[in-house]
Amino acid sequence: MQFVDRTLLRENLKLTVQQRMDKHARMIELELELRAAGRQLRAMQKQNPDGSLSKG
Repeated sequence: MQFVDRTLLRENLKLTVQQRMDKHARMIELELELRAAGRQLRAMQKQNPDGSLSKG
């Protein structure tokens, strides 16, 4: 376990099960938001063949 940050493991173990579940749920929400933002960005790039991100 040479390259494992044990301090993060210890901090996580201090949390209750509910707190860990809440933290996990927030991470999933963040992931979904990032995926949606990526889809939106790719859609905008397809609308502008020159690769620009401007709407105008």
